[in-house]
Amino acid sequence: MKRLFSIILSVAVASVFTACKDDYDGWLPDNPDKSHITETISPTDIKIDAAGTPQTMTVALNDDWTITNIPHWLTVSPTGGKAGEKVTVNISAESNTKSVSERGAQLYVSTKFNTQYIGVTQFGVPESGIPYLSFSATGGQQTFRLFLHSDWEITNIPTWLRFSATKGYAEQEYHCDCRRKQLDKFTHSDMPNLPRKFKPVRDSFGKTGCALSKNQR
Repeated sequence: MKRLFSIILSVAVASVFTACKDDYDGWLPDNPDKSHITETISPTDIKIDAAGTPQTMTVALNDDWTITNIPHWLTVSPTGGKAGEKVTVNISAESNTKSVSERGAQLYVSTKFNTQYIGVTQFGVPESGIPYLSFSATGGQQTFRLFLHSDWEITNIPTWLRFSATKGYAEQEYHCDCRRKQLDKFTHSDMPNLPRKFKPVRDSFGKTGCALSKNQR
């Protein structure tokens, strides 16, 4: 009886093991014909600049895999690979230079048995408006960079200031010069009641500056 029980138990264990091997198409220690590699997906957090410069990701898995959940603004190639192969995946994005905001996606790298998640972030282009400008009483000139996502215009310019450019277009970079003429005596007539974007201020050192900002439409 004990011998019969041992035979039945051995047959049952062998049947279960065989069934498991039939269901699993990856590498098994007793299956030397299947190549075994150290699995890797790298990197798992991908950053892309606003211009969409291509990035790469390395995928090497012990099962066939596919990449899904790809948004319309991303290009991924290839989108799949075979078990045991080390594949370089190219990931590029459409230009995002017309947006201040970044955008993101989560890609799915899936095998028959598992899914891993890859984060992708593409940056936008921050706006660069008119900075705070400070001039001495002897006047002078300063240069600043201007980049906005909408057309712009500098208006209500006081008589003591000169700008090399007072209008511009969206998505174009400008380097503007701002010049202040020399004043022997700065009077209130030189400081009219200006809107918030051109508000003169006087500090304790006798300097006068203007706080300028984007022309709101």
